[in-house]
Amino acid sequence: RTQSAVKYFALVQFDDGVYLNQPVRLAQLTHVMEDAGLSDPLIKITVAETMEARQQLIQRILWDTLGSQGLLLLAAAGLVVWGVQRGIRPLEAFRQQLASKADDDFSPIQPPDLPRELRPLIETLNSYLDRLGRLIDIRKRFLDNAAHQLRTPLTALKTQLALAQRNAEPEQAQALLSAARQTTDDAVRLTEQLLAMTRVEHAREMHSPHAVDLVALARRVTQEHLMRAHQLGDDLGLEALVAQCEVQGVDLLLHEALSNLIDNAIHHGPVGTHITVRVGATWLEVEDDGPGIAPEHQAHVFERFYRAAPSGVSGSGLGLAIVKEIASQHGAVLGVTSPLDKGRGTLIRMSWPTS
Repeated sequence: RTQSAVKYFALVQFDDGVYLNQPVRLAQLTHVMEDAGLSDPLIKITVAETMEARQQLIQRILWDTLGSQGLLLLAAAGLVVWGVQRGIRPLEAFRQQLASKADDDFSPIQPPDLPRELRPLIETLNSYLDRLGRLIDIRKRFLDNAAHQLRTPLTALKTQLALAQRNAEPEQAQALLSAARQTTDDAVRLTEQLLAMTRVEHAREMHSPHAVDLVALARRVTQEHLMRAHQLGDDLGLEALVAQCEVQGVDLLLHEALSNLIDNAIHHGPVGTHITVRVGATWLEVEDDGPGIAPEHQAHVFERFYRAAPSGVSGSGLGLAIVKEIASQHGAVLGVTSPLDKGRGTLIRMSWPTS
């Protein structure tokens, strides 16, 4: 009996049903009534509840839940909007500063209260502004230099050709044509050096450094100028004091620098000038026994368009300036020594500091 009572005590079952054509929810309780003297001690009690009350309860719970969740969503949306507006406020300040900058102003922009996550973006944009400003400045300087420097030879060339056209005497016309040819050569040389200077100034964006052997470079550049030097009666040679001398740089630019040093020695020296290209452990130099550079000019010979040569010697004043720019980009030190012997001679050395 005890086991049977325990087995059926308070056994509850739930089910759905229909009562008076209305859906109801049924709960049936099964209980043991042995002490009542009934033939069947199992008593089943069934309770029915209409679905309307349950639906109202469900709707009330649902609306209460939706109301609280709706308020929570509104609060969360408000916090998101506030956070986004607060987060993009530095970007708006950056946009306003960028919009208010002048066309020629490429200075960095530093918005206040910049979040840490946005600093790489602002730094990248400022880096781009710096590169853009440098490129525009290089182009502007090139245009200014070209307009200023080419005006004189072109005007002289126009005058010489006009005089040659009006002059009926063959000897004077020939002299004028010869002068016009020289003026044209000078204008071409000036244009080439202006373009070379512009290429050098753009080198940081166009080339990446690599190992360059100065001995091989000096041998190659010397051979390129050997024919011209012999045609002019000069003695051009190479002395390699080491078997190899490697530096980090751009071969094209170092080639341009050495070529300008040799060209400068040939151009400003008299017939029969001895020119020596020499390579040491950490340096590259060009020595000549020409007229030399006066002490008052030595501090300025690497400036753009500065001419230390006599008025009768043509030149643009850009050759050594190009060499200085290349040396600066390669971390090299440029030095000039003059005179060398008996008031004559010039030595220009490009040396790399040892680490």
